[in-house]
Amino acid sequence: MLKQMFISATIMITFISLILFIFLPNEEGILSIQKYSSVNVMNTFKDENYYYFLENMEIDEIINSGIHSLRTLDDFILPMDQSREMKNISFAYIQTPELIVNKQAKKTYFKFGRRIHAAEAKEALMDQYLSFGVRFNENNGMLHEIIFLQNNKAVKPAYKEIKGSGGLIIVSFKTNDIDFNEEAQIKIIDQTESSEKAVFYIDFSLYSP
Repeated sequence: MLKQMFISATIMITFISLILFIFLPNEEGILSIQKYSSVNVMNTFKDENYYYFLENMEIDEIINSGIHSLRTLDDFILPMDQSREMKNISFAYIQTPELIVNKQAKKTYFKFGRRIHAAEAKEALMDQYLSFGVRFNENNGMLHEIIFLQNNKAVKPAYKEIKGSGGLIIVSFKTNDIDFNEEAQIKIIDQTESSEKAVFYIDFSLYSP
């Protein structure tokens, strides 16, 4: 009896955590979008040479995984430089097409009780931009600058979305500016102090389906 109660409680806690993951970030809303590029964002996903390109069959597999497994954001969180004090920064993650489809499949299934189709999932995917999310404590994300660094070259985001009053910042970089065969970094700069607050490391090969 005690064993059954423990198993039931574990399942309930896991289910609640999953629901919070699916719905809380989407209910925060976008506070503002800052555009740094003259090129408009286009939701096209046709370039088969894109490093994270997904075939329809792969999208279907991700949809099934999103519905039936507990795989969530943890698999996409970036490792950080542990030597730095990051009291205002919780974590950073890479938002690959796989993560986008996974989240969309979970949300639609738990909210509406239906399975999305591959064509529907592809409408939210892009091959011209790759996004990263940074979660801040105390909603102070607006005080920080987020840059992409690779081969000693710093790249500013083409777009920056501020969500949850600054608790979550999503930055999008042009895929043409990224060498997916080389490791890179995401750096967080405190604009009030002009100091580097955090560094996250990116190995693109770790986030392929």
